[in-house]
Amino acid sequence: DWGLLAAQCYQESAFDVRAVSWAGAQGLMQIMPSTARHLGMSSGEVWNAEKNIEAATRYIKELSAQFADVESSAERKKFVLASYNGGYNHIRDAMALTKRYGGNPKRWNEVKKYVLLLSDSKYYTDDVVKYGYMRGSETAGYVDSIIARWNTYTNKIGGSASGSTDSSIPRPAKKP
Repeated sequence: DWGLLAAQCYQESAFDVRAVSWAGAQGLMQIMPSTARHLGMSSGEVWNAEKNIEAATRYIKELSAQFADVESSAERKKFVLASYNGGYNHIRDAMALTKRYGGNPKRWNEVKKYVLLLSDSKYYTDDVVKYGYMRGSETAGYVDSIIARWNTYTNKIGGSASGSTDSSIPRPAKKP
């Protein structure tokens, strides 16, 4: 979905092709050097807007396939966004915690609670957690911001952000 990708691009770099994050992510879609290598990009290609977006979409597709067990496409989008930002393994850890504590590990709003709790030693040292500490507030906010912006973009063009079923995300009022 172009609108979702645009919302993510804005969140990542505010559409600045020369953006560099505090963690070293680069370009429009803030691709980490290790991810760029994984995707077969040269260090110079991350600064090329077209190549950066193309690589990011390949990575998003890869993450989406890794979450094939999340049957709802609306939910899967949120898990993919969370993984793009916070790392696939951390999100799987949060899913394992969600299951351990009786929640549904395939519902983002239930997993998000444990994404947030992965910064608490009681949770990141739990034996179902394999990858330890996570700055979960950044990832939870990242997903919420992108979904909200996607809804705004979609509503402005008269469409519907299919799959966005989270009632806790504010939606702009429709114009008469």
